[in-house]
Amino acid sequence: MNLIQTLREVHEKRLGDGPQVIEVPEWGEVDGEPFRIYFGPPTIAQQDRYLPLILDNKTEGFVELIIARARDANNLPLFRRSQKEELMRILDPHVVSRVGNEMIERDNALSMGEAKKN
Repeated sequence: MNLIQTLREVHEKRLGDGPQVIEVPEWGEVDGEPFRIYFGPPTIAQQDRYLPLILDNKTEGFVELIIARARDANNLPLFRRSQKEELMRILDPHVVSRVGNEMIERDNALSMGEAKKN
């Protein structure tokens, strides 16, 4: 097996562990439960789109993160890139920052946990 195939299998295994979930009650309820965002580990392509903006202290980076990674319970994207401008006008920046930071913190915790296993 070549290295690329091995790396693909490792990434797919991380995806196979199931999505993580963040509750966003500020976005309403679904069936009497707080709205939920499902997400898996990021790809390099996704990080390259949002991380430079976040590191530059731009809330726009968290909008990019949510567009790239937020899924519903059926693993379908919640948002499309074409909706970015509208999302930037209507979303509460504090909620977007909280959700984005929580996603990043969970990614870091997952990566640290995997590093400790090895």
